[in-house]
Amino acid sequence: MIHPKTDGSHAYHLDTTILNSLASATYTADAIRRHGAIASLELSHSGMYAGTYMTDKSKQKSMHQWGPDDTVRQDGVKVKALTEDMIKEIVEAYGQTAVLAKRAGFEMLMIHGGHGWLVNQFLSPYFNHRQDVYGGSLENRCRLAIEGLKSVREAVGEGFPIEFRMSGSELFEGGYDLSEGVKIAQMIEPYVAVIGDSSKVSTITNAVYEGYHVALDI
Repeated sequence: MIHPKTDGSHAYHLDTTILNSLASATYTADAIRRHGAIASLELSHSGMYAGTYMTDKSKQKSMHQWGPDDTVRQDGVKVKALTEDMIKEIVEAYGQTAVLAKRAGFEMLMIHGGHGWLVNQFLSPYFNHRQDVYGGSLENRCRLAIEGLKSVREAVGEGFPIEFRMSGSELFEGGYDLSEGVKIAQMIEPYVAVIGDSSKVSTITNAVYEGYHVALDI
């Protein structure tokens, strides 16, 4: 979780104002390295689905969540549209959290842009009906993702691997399909080292198609 102000979820938040937050992250990264693996951390924002997995479901009704648009979730939880100032804060939070992750010893970061969470909500024509620079055209719907990735890159510097996790297709009526998923991947590619399992430009399209067919088989 990168921005608690707009993400009312249970997810772990890396923050120097939280006692032992950085220390526990450093211990985790070190333990991963000691076992011979590369320490990578996922940065995410739940958006309108924050709190979905809360044990106390009654608390969901007492708070509203934030997403691309004003709406009401299927479970009755109210969702308010993020303002452009809030979006700017979220973009900055990606970079701030990335700095701390690198400081803690993580050697790679994964930005979650799939599975219905906030970045995916902005990418999706089903969820995103905004009339500003963050909605409408595919370029506008990709703006939050790209601004967040630029913020992370500026924070961690060149040569630090960044992965972007995305849904190749939303697999439901009104969401983006496989062909648009490929276009999204192509727009994201200049800002990352990896999309899904693809680390080369020539295989990004294949990676999106392969992920799509794996999802169909589940």
